[in-house]
Amino acid sequence: MQDIILSIIALIITLLLTFISTKVSVFINEKVKTEKNQKAFQNLNLLVISTVKSTYQTYVESLKKDGLFDSNAQKEALNFIKDKILSQLSEDMKEYLFTNLIDLDEWTKTIIESTIYDLKK
Repeated sequence: MQDIILSIIALIITLLLTFISTKVSVFINEKVKTEKNQKAFQNLNLLVISTVKSTYQTYVESLKKDGLFDSNAQKEALNFIKDKILSQLSEDMKEYLFTNLIDLDEWTKTIIESTIYDLKK
């Protein structure tokens, strides 16, 4: 009788340890994934900021001085920035953004415009 009780207790302990180790493993994997995503988005944010600043300095600033920065030039600058950002993204990052965002093109435009707004302030 005592052997049966010890076997049941051992089984319960084994099941609990298995359950706990599974939960800990899932928690650690999610944390790593989240930290990896945060790092990727930090890098993406730096890429957007540096590309916007670079384009402003090399393209927009000279057109503004000459009074030639009209709506067509704005569209050209925006498209140039989008193309430059997308060309510098890894295929993994493009795939991640493509699968997790509804419209990568619209998202890129929005993040660029947001960055321009922040830099103006």
